[in-house]
Amino acid sequence: MECLSLIGKRFQNFFTGLKTDMYRRSIENKRLKLRVKYLEELLSEKESAVDNAKKYFLRNIYHEIRTPLNAIVGFSDLIEFNSINEKEKSTYVSYIRESSKDFLKKIDNIVEASILEAGLLKLNDDVCNLNDLLSEVYAFFSIQKHLADKKIAFLLKIPEENRDLKIKCDSAKLAQILTNLISNAFKFTEQGVIEFGYNIQDKNLKFFVKDSGIGGLKGFEDKVFGTFSKLDESDSSKEGLGLGLSLTKKLVELMKGKIWFESKKDEGSTFFFTVPLMKVSVQDMSKKETVISRDAVIFREPVKSSIAL
Repeated sequence: MECLSLIGKRFQNFFTGLKTDMYRRSIENKRLKLRVKYLEELLSEKESAVDNAKKYFLRNIYHEIRTPLNAIVGFSDLIEFNSINEKEKSTYVSYIRESSKDFLKKIDNIVEASILEAGLLKLNDDVCNLNDLLSEVYAFFSIQKHLADKKIAFLLKIPEENRDLKIKCDSAKLAQILTNLISNAFKFTEQGVIEFGYNIQDKNLKFFVKDSGIGGLKGFEDKVFGTFSKLDESDSSKEGLGLGLSLTKKLVELMKGKIWFESKKDEGSTFFFTVPLMKVSVQDMSKKETVISRDAVIFREPVKSSIAL
């Protein structure tokens, strides 16, 4: 009898443990189902967000590309089918030229975004005089500011102790990053000050682009650097494909750097980015130096900066 009682207790303990284990598994299964449901909803939201971004991009690209093409076709027709004087003809040709450049720039951005997404973009290891490069960017935007007739003070700040700093980097990509950030500053600044420059922090070059524009970007990091996105998609007065800052972030990261910003509503924004400081060796000094011009990268032998700022 004692033996049967012991066996009975063991079976009872076994079934009690089995029941407890089944209950625990039931709870875990419910949690797992809830987790799966949550992930499915999250994935659905992500897919919906991506789908909406693509729809916005396609709608926007239609408008952005159609605008310069309309100008090219329209002014070409005016030149061909109307009796116009040389002054008018020159004006129309200028419009066609600028619209063509605008069109090509947008196509370049789309192509570059695709190359970056595919991981196919490679960096060049150039030797450049950093301050010459920044001076070229400064000169270009000084002309653009004059043409746009904006009441903005445009400043370049170069550390006095680094007037002839030569570095190794992809100078074309560095100039593109600065150009994108400064273009964005001009787009959202009607008056006040825009300034850019750099300083050396540890083993990095830290660049900045500061404006006194509309600001108010804090809390919108994902949208500011998002692909195909604009902060205010309803504002059609601000042209662009929503690729500029997304491309900029990817280029900075490709150069092993970081990018971020500080912003206050109605006071302006400051964008910062870093790239590793790679100093030029004796062997590198024999290489030709890359200098950025307005429309292309040109090569010349190293010279000291001749622009006083």
